[in-house]
Amino acid sequence: MAYPLHSLIEPALVVGPADDVLGLPGGVYVVVHRRFGTFTHVYRAERCRRTGRTEVHLLRVLTGARLAEARAWVRARLPAVAAVSPLAATPFLQAAE
Repeated sequence: MAYPLHSLIEPALVVGPADDVLGLPGGVYVVVHRRFGTFTHVYRAERCRRTGRTEVHLLRVLTGARLAEARAWVRARLPAVAAVSPLAATPFLQAAE
């Protein structure tokens, strides 16, 4: 499976087969997890300057499948991401139907 160039993490490490993922600019990901209930998480992945490893930061947790709300939260709270025009989500891994 090919991952987008902005991806710092392999989605299979944090995403299950029934989950949906949107990749946003700046290494931000919105994930709707469905394994143990339904939760929406906002993550930011970045390379650690000291170790060179990828760090994944959990920025927000919402109960339920709230993709639009999570994306709006990213726009409002992370101006560097919102400044990228357009703020187009990349659905690079979606649940099998």
